Amino acid sequence: MIAYQDSLLFFYNVDEDMTIPFHLLEPDEIFNFVFDPDGKALYYTVVRNGMLWLRQATFGGEEPQLEDLVNLNIPKESSISETSVEHSRLMYKDGKLLIPNGFSWEAYCFTSFRIYTIASRKLQDADWDKYVSLMGLGEERNSHLFSTKSDQLYYRNGGKLVCVTDKLNLEEQKEEESIEYMQYSISPDRSKVAFGAMLMFGDIAHGPLCIANADGSQQQILVEDGVSDEQPTLWIGNRLFFIDVDDELTSENDGDCGFSLFTIDPSTNKRTRMFDRVRRFDIKQPAK
Repeated sequence: MIAYQDSLLFFYNVDEDMTIPFHLLEPDEIFNFVFDPDGKALYYTVVRNGMLWLRQATFGGEEPQLEDLVNLNIPKESSISETSVEHSRLMYKDGKLLIPNGFSWEAYCFTSFRIYTIASRKLQDADWDKYVSLMGLGEERNSHLFSTKSDQLYYRNGGKLVCVTDKLNLEEQKEEESIEYMQYSISPDRSKVAFGAMLMFGDIAHGPLCIANADGSQQQILVEDGVSDEQPTLWIGNRLFFIDVDDELTSENDGDCGFSLFTIDPSTNKRTRMFDRVRRFDIKQPAK
């Protein structure tokens, strides 16, 4: 199941091709959200009198059961980026929920974090260093399966090194001495790999989000400048889901939201629009 939102939050049941308006169950403005990795609950924040409250929707019956968890005592405006005017991202990690707030122009990001421990129902504050330690930032998942040579990226497919970038011509676009690859992800069925390629660095990193089959075929650039996107890419089977600017939308006619949720055609790896006017999304895994 996919949860997606511009201002109103919807669920999309992939198996039944059915859209569910979750916002009709929740009277307050939904600010951000995240599924737990076991697929049993949705954690989300709402706005009440200008402040963020943490809520939980538990799945299991015909309708999710909704309940308050805690008043976060964070003003809504404190969790809105001053560069992109986007909401901060609610994150789940090892039984904890992290809510970024306090944007810093010097750091160009949020530098304060409120942490809610689900088991103990306790709140604590954290600085950037504690956030980095908890989230394991700088530790590239699956990095042991990738290597770089002469600005090309190779994936270790079984016992064989396969080049997954030689048809993308990234070296012609780079503005740094070398290309830095990052954000490696592998589809659950191991048939596809996705990654970012940093071609230049200014205030933030710039470069495309790319995909290829594990055998090196069907290489595609999915997002021209996607390495610094805060919204992570997510898989369902061999389909990758991601948000990007949609050139077919105009803010004047589409509620000031020019973004859409895209996925890929698994046979070609070319992108295709899933839903238009989407700012954030998450994917619910089957309940364990």
